[in-house]
Amino acid sequence: MVINGYFVMFFLSWALLRIGFVSLITRVAHSTWAENQRIYKIPLPEQQYEREKFWAVPFIVDGVGFALMAYWGVLQFVEWGILPTLSLTAASFGMLTLTHIFFTEPLYYGYHLLLHRVPSLRRHHIKHHKATVPTPPSGYTFTLFERMSYLVLFAFTVLIVGWVGLLTPLGFFAYFLVFDFLNSIGHCNVEFFPRWYVHSPLKWVMYSPSFHSLHHSRWEANYSLFMPMYDWIFGTVEPESDALFSQAQSGHGPNNLNRLTLQGSQQIWSKPLVPKGILTRT
Repeated sequence: MVINGYFVMFFLSWALLRIGFVSLITRVAHSTWAENQRIYKIPLPEQQYEREKFWAVPFIVDGVGFALMAYWGVLQFVEWGILPTLSLTAASFGMLTLTHIFFTEPLYYGYHLLLHRVPSLRRHHIKHHKATVPTPPSGYTFTLFERMSYLVLFAFTVLIVGWVGLLTPLGFFAYFLVFDFLNSIGHCNVEFFPRWYVHSPLKWVMYSPSFHSLHHSRWEANYSLFMPMYDWIFGTVEPESDALFSQAQSGHGPNNLNRLTLQGSQQIWSKPLVPKGILTRT
């Protein structure tokens, strides 16, 4: 298959669709409707808006990068031209899901630990973590090095499914739209999950917005991509995760980043936590 106009338009349309999708989630997260469920009720600094205003640019980089990877890594095995664009078989869906759970999630977890613990990598990751109170654009604000490393890492899911001959165009689209949705809600600073979530097994397999917000405010915990089970397995869950969820879900999110514990209905605050001093750098 040659790189023709259809192939280029496919990936440009995909990039623009992702930008629109994340923009919509961002508008909802900043709306008055979401105000009561704000996790951290803290005004965002102007520097954060400046830092994140070009958040959509990496999607174009993604479009080009994934197009090349798809051409060289997938289209040698899958003739998309003979597949209905809207096809998504049960086998394709199942393989995408299993590959993400048992390959992409643990691979990201390990890489994320390195981003926090290896000084040369941490210098890149600090840009993302300057958003101590994240917004959806925070989930796409990285250095070029970090963004390119994610491009390679997250491409493996669709490449593996393509290599075994089960990837379809709709499967490709659907996987990354779900990815963008989960990434955006994890950074939205709005706790809209139901009250029963924290007492159910669901908290093992899908993170809540407050779970990932604690990763930004505490730095050394809650490393998982979307599935907290790897934090539970390896003992890196932030102890405050359930407490912050309950407080934010009830509409009483904290107005600072101090340490939080709950004893009965009483909130007890201790001294502020500054993550190793690195997040105070400008």
